[in-house]
Amino acid sequence: MNPSLRSLASVVLVGVSLSSGVSAQTIWFVDDDNCPGGTGTQLDPFCDVQDAIDASVSGDEILVAAGSYGCVNYNGKNVRVVSLAGPDVTTTGGILFINGEGPTAVFDGFTVLGSCTPANNGIRCSGTSPTIANNIIRNHKAGSGAGLYMFNGSSPTILFNTFNDNDAQPTSGKGGAMYISASTPKIEGNVFFRNWAFEDSGGGYGGALYITGSTVELVSNLFDSNWSFDTFSNRGGAIYAINSTLRLRGNTFVDNRSWDGESPFLPPGNVIPGEGGALHLNSCVTTVVNNVFWNDSATSGQEIFVSKGVLNISYSDVELGLPGIAGSGAVNWGAGMVVTDPLLDGSRHLTASSPLIDAGTPLSEFGGVDGDEDPRVLDGDADKVARVDVGWDEWNPTSLTLTGDGALGTSIDLWTEGSPGQVYALAVSFGTGERKYKNFGAILIAPGGLQIVGNGIVPATDSFAIPVMSSLVGLTAYFQSVAISAGQGVGAFSRRVAVTLH
Repeated sequence: MNPSLRSLASVVLVGVSLSSGVSAQTIWFVDDDNCPGGTGTQLDPFCDVQDAIDASVSGDEILVAAGSYGCVNYNGKNVRVVSLAGPDVTTTGGILFINGEGPTAVFDGFTVLGSCTPANNGIRCSGTSPTIANNIIRNHKAGSGAGLYMFNGSSPTILFNTFNDNDAQPTSGKGGAMYISASTPKIEGNVFFRNWAFEDSGGGYGGALYITGSTVELVSNLFDSNWSFDTFSNRGGAIYAINSTLRLRGNTFVDNRSWDGESPFLPPGNVIPGEGGALHLNSCVTTVVNNVFWNDSATSGQEIFVSKGVLNISYSDVELGLPGIAGSGAVNWGAGMVVTDPLLDGSRHLTASSPLIDAGTPLSEFGGVDGDEDPRVLDGDADKVARVDVGWDEWNPTSLTLTGDGALGTSIDLWTEGSPGQVYALAVSFGTGERKYKNFGAILIAPGGLQIVGNGIVPATDSFAIPVMSSLVGLTAYFQSVAISAGQGVGAFSRRVAVTLH
């Protein structure tokens, strides 16, 4: 460890005891290998998630083993439902939040494949504010909001999910991934890929999102290859919004499309134009900061169509510039606007040569994490002046990868990479937080409970042994690395990775 890293580590990576107590809530266990089901203990788990919810009270936690499970209705209980092995191997039917659930009703780490309602929505929120995180919502078909339908004053927090291949079909064709009505969601760090809205002769509105009468915050999301198409009217390849207030910060829109259609109500050859390849805004007040709009397509408004209302846009990259925006609404073209190829890689992340690195808003206007949970803001061009990158991705040379399922008595392997020759420190904690450090990003794990578990030269692998202690069951361990160039004062914190112990 070199002196500059040791000095930084002594402030922010303080070694403390690993031991930590579990809060007073009951922890229930679910495993479909134990059907028809037991008593919900770790040795005798329930067979289905719904059994655990029925037995629980608000404040409890439900840990779910890999497997396939049915529909889940939270029934007004603010419980935390977490998969132990992640969404690739843990599936459920539809999810219902319709009985006043709040932010501590958590659904985390599943693939949602089915539905619990005749409308066929994957997730349904009515007058509720749950936290929906780290899930895959895919292959749903419904009239509107095939993946997620929210209405009636809902205010969910939707974090780091993937919505893909959801289809809003006749008779509505509104919002392939999500329908938002009279609600105030925060939508952060999600990937919307290949969702579409289609209706025979009625119009496809919002391939990914349809928003009406709502106030919506969209932060660090990726909208990729979403489509609205129809034989009559097509609006908003990624998003259609009407009578709403929107704030978009740090999102990327790429390869979305609002297709042309031939109207059955007009003579042959009369093509109805698609409007707004990425966004169609109708009577909205919209603020767009730090976004990328590139290679979207439509007949009118390749990137954005503003039919009415006001669009305030700054520090963003819009292909074609102002000619990429159409419609009769007001457009305020602000500071920091660029028209340049963002140089994205195949996964839509910034490459090291992207002109959008350190090209966004001033530091004071940003924070938190990007779509991969890398900290914002980083000094991506190593000039010792940190500015946020434009779009959903904050370019970060420091990466941290975790393998291991968190079982007691096993080890977790952590792989840290960075720029050649950098020194690093790796820490673990049992809580999250955010403490910013100029030019380095932020510590995203709880500073009060940190233990250093590795250090040296990148790249490197460290193993963290999990002791066999019943008091650790249900705890989530959070890890983060920092890598710094010796004597140069440049470097970055990695993203935060986590595993739940069981």
